[in-house]
Formats: sequence, structure tokens, C-alpha cells
Amino acid sequence: MGTLHDVRRTIRYTVALAAFLRGTDTYENVDGIISQQVADRESNFLFILEHAVFSAPDNPYHRMLRHAGYDLDGVRGLVAERGLEGALDALYDAGVYVTHDELRGRAPVRRGGLEFAVTPEDFDNPLIRPEFVASTSGSTGTANRVQYRHTGTPQRAYLEVLIQMLGAGRPWALWQPPIGVYGAVVYAKHGKYFERIFLPTRIRLDVEHVQVVASVIAAKLRGKRLPWPKFAPRNNPIEIARWLAQKVSDGTPAVLHCHPSTAVRVCLTAREAGLDISGTLFYVTGEPFTPGKKAVLDSVGASSFVAYMAIELGMPVGLNCLTPRAGDDMHLMTYRLAMVTRERKNAANETVEGMHFTIVNPLHGKLVINWESTDYAKIEKRTCDCPLGKMGFTTHISEVQSYEKLTSEGVTFSGSWLYGLVETELPARFGGQLGDYQLAEEEDADGLSRVRIVVSPRVGSVDDREVIAAVIESLIASHGEAGAIMAQHWRDGGTLQVVRREPQATITNKVAPLRVRSREMVSPSVKASTS
Repeated sequence: MGTLHDVRRTIRYTVALAAFLRGTDTYENVDGIISQQVADRESNFLFILEHAVFSAPDNPYHRMLRHAGYDLDGVRGLVAERGLEGALDALYDAGVYVTHDELRGRAPVRRGGLEFAVTPEDFDNPLIRPEFVASTSGSTGTANRVQYRHTGTPQRAYLEVLIQMLGAGRPWALWQPPIGVYGAVVYAKHGKYFERIFLPTRIRLDVEHVQVVASVIAAKLRGKRLPWPKFAPRNNPIEIARWLAQKVSDGTPAVLHCHPSTAVRVCLTAREAGLDISGTLFYVTGEPFTPGKKAVLDSVGASSFVAYMAIELGMPVGLNCLTPRAGDDMHLMTYRLAMVTRERKNAANETVEGMHFTIVNPLHGKLVINWESTDYAKIEKRTCDCPLGKMGFTTHISEVQSYEKLTSEGVTFSGSWLYGLVETELPARFGGQLGDYQLAEEEDADGLSRVRIVVSPRVGSVDDREVIAAVIESLIASHGEAGAIMAQHWRDGGTLQVVRREPQATITNKVAPLRVRSREMVSPSVKASTS
């Protein structure tokens, strides 16, 4: 909060939230609203193209479409002939797509002879007047502006369904980094109030934490019940475990919204303290929910509800199926987006189906057409009898992972930083050569996520503390304020560790800078505890 810009940003944030919180959103026939959106996907997509893309000659997608030889009638013909996903497949092959770096303004658009620079604002949706403007965390580069519209729009109706699926009558709590508190504000708008808000960091005088305080003040000014946040350290969430145990004792097991890794920390803390949190529902987002993590929740009698989030797409991409075939079986939210896939190589050099998303809701903050999410998943089409299945959501995704990013404890880093760190910075500082270092995302026997800095024995003697310090220094240098916040998360959780062994090579004998854990790995000790 040391600059006038920070002060102005916080004031704008507070004023916007106070305006947003005026009144309470309520919906009738929410199933019908969402089902109608599913039915209107094609017409909504064409509406976006006509009024937001082809009406603006400088729009990035307009330029790509012109270069590919498509006008509005041409796209209409494609949709009529091949359906929405078939048309998007054809457009992708013609060069109409956007990469992760392009959407964030970190790379120019290059399509054959076409090349032009872009900024994140070039992809803002001109069809809406945003009620709230936020920024991404900047964990994979420069923070980017994201605009939202919430009130009275069909895409928000899903919140009513979500609240019912999680349990409208249950007490709710939140344990997230400061930016996560905004979610509690959105729920307050819908009349659902969090009984407790926990932060993994102490309140301090920076923009993120001051905006948390501003959120509470704005809510109270509008008569919304938003509690003052309490500090709960990542490495000892005993207060959260006690609160959950008290709710179980009261006969009303709670819902805790957090990351999968922090859910595991709460369960282990409760088990060690002899606290009964059985019946607790963990609403988990922000990183893969693996079989190992599910086993830990099962061992204390807790359950999970999984959501797949991408801030560029606004709200959840996928929500938990209530008749699941896997621990993270989710319905793709096709009422507001479409998906096509393309073959990619993951960190283990395996061929996977990379997911590319298109927004088909005209009131979404960003214009997203064939956006490369850098994620892949197991995908299947089937009907089911859960509430989302009955609304027409038949595409299921599970085992979601990234082929280009590392995500642990809700912190995400891009491949570009990892390459520089592992291939250049660490060898220059501690010795060795290309292939002697690797970052490995692994899961301990207790289900906790770790990021291990693998150092080849060939390097010789190194001080583990100095290696960890070097990784954190690089993170802060490359990611700025956001990097410092995320580094603190890893410090608090004891997430970073150094191990001495040979980095694991792929089947082609290549040492990738990042090795992502196998989702099949479940510790025998955890399995035994659930039997």
C-alpha cells in the first residue's frame, strides 16, 4: 500500500463491491434457466461473433477469422453443418485460437503470414458493463485484468444449484489466500453466508490484505454477514479442525472451501489431535484432487466436492458429479462453454488430449475462442441422474492435470520459469549441467503435496537450505509481488524439499524440468488406514 495507485485501486475495489452487494440475487426455476442456456449454445456463440467480434475490425479474433477466410455467414454455415464443437474444430485448424500466453498479452499472435501484438484488454468483452474488475494472481507471469458481471444473469444461476448441492443449511467456512475472500462476497450476494473465514497469512499492509478488510467493510455496509478473517497457519490449522469438530458435535457437519492440499492438512491435524470431523464436506478447488488426497479425507470420514477453476473463464469449468465414477468426476459446464481437444505432450513425454475452451455466454467478461488451457483430462460422454446430469450436462471430465504448469498448495507456475530455473540458474549457482536438476511434484504417504528439488549426486555437496533459498529468490525475481506471496505459502507449508537422486528421464531419455506425480499413486499406509 505504498503508492497512490494502490490506494486508488483499493478505493475503486471497495466502491465496486458496495455497489455489487446492493440487494440479494434470487432465482426461480434455476434448472430451467440453465437448461435453456444449454439449448441456446449455438445461437449465443453466433451472437457473440456478430456483436463483439465481427463488429470490431481490430478485435484479435476478427483479424484471425479474416486471415482464415471466414466472415460471419461462413461461420454460420460451419455451425449449421457441423454443430458448435465441429465448427470450433474447423476454426482451430484454420488458425482461429488463442494460446495461454497470447490471452495474457505475453506473446504476439502469429498465424502464417499474420502477426500482431495483443494485450489482455484486447480480449475484454465489449458487450458487458462489468460490475467488478479483478486481477489474476500473476503466478504464471504478469497479473492480468479480469472483468466480471454477476447480478441477474443466467450464468450466476448455477450458484443457486451449487449452494443446494453443497448444503444450503450447513455452516460454511473458507480457508483460502486473500483473493479467495471475494468468493465469500459473491455467495453473500446470494444470501449464503460463511460462518468463518480463515487466511493462511496474517493481515498486513499490502493491497491483497487491505482488500480483504475492504470486502468485509463493504459487506457490512450493505447488511451482509461477512465475518472478520482469522489467521490459520498452513502448517498447523488446529483452530479450523476444532471448529469443524465442534460443528460435528453440534450435529451440523460443516462445509470447508479450500485447496485439496490444505484439506489434507486439516484432516491430518484433526486425526493427530483426536478430533472427530466425520461428515465434513471439503469443497476443493485450485489444484488436482488425487486419489492419495481422497484417501486421507476418507480416513477421517470426510467427503469432497471438487470444482475445476480457470480464472480466464470466470467461474468453474467443471463441477462435481453426485453419482461419480472417480474421486474428481466432474460435469463440464457446457451451458457457458464449449471444448475441443488437441494432442499435446505432457512432462513425461506422453501424448495427451489438451483441452481448448470457448465461451458461449454473451455476458462473460472475456472473449475466449479455442483458448489453450494447458490442461488435459480423461473425458467421456454419459448421462447420469445427478442434478447436473438432469440439466443436460453429459460431458464428464476427471483426472485433470497440466502439461505445462506446476500446481501445488494452490500455487501455479508456468513452464517458462521452470526451464530457466532448472536449466540455467541452478547449474550456474551450484554446479552441474543440463539434466542435473528437476522439480518433482510428489505426494507423501500422508497425502500432502511436496515440490522436491531433485539434485543429481553428480553435482556434489550442496546446502539444502541454500538451494531452497535460490528457488525462492528466483520465484520472487521473476514474479514480483505475486511471487513473494506464493513463496510465503510454500515456506509456511514446508512444501519445498531437496532430494539427492538422479532426475527421472522420459521414455525418450529426456530430462524434463518438471515431473508431475502419477495420479495413480496412493500410499499403502494411507490405503491401510481406510480399510
